[in-house]
Amino acid sequence: MAVPIDDAAGAWRRIGNVNSRYPWDDWFDGQLWKIGPEDVTKASFRDLSTYALRVARDRGVTIVTRRAEYDPATGTYGCLYIQKTSDTRRRRTTKRKAHNA
Repeated sequence: MAVPIDDAAGAWRRIGNVNSRYPWDDWFDGQLWKIGPEDVTKASFRDLSTYALRVARDRGVTIVTRRAEYDPATGTYGCLYIQKTSDTRRRRTTKRKAHNA
């Protein structure tokens, strides 16, 4: 049975962010981070790179990611590098022209 919560702000602090599986605040602090297999839960570095780019976009920052330490025998990468490059997304300055159909 559902029950109301009196201390909503406290409950949200205890639950944390939805993206709390990874330390995004740390990884998006501007330093270059090398993320190894011990830092990743059941995801490939390709999936983590895609996910990190999406989280960064949602937070309004830009990042660069690079997979490295490729193992040709297994076809997998050994680590992922992440670095924040700016705090705000670039906005398109020119408007697209409408095409008459």
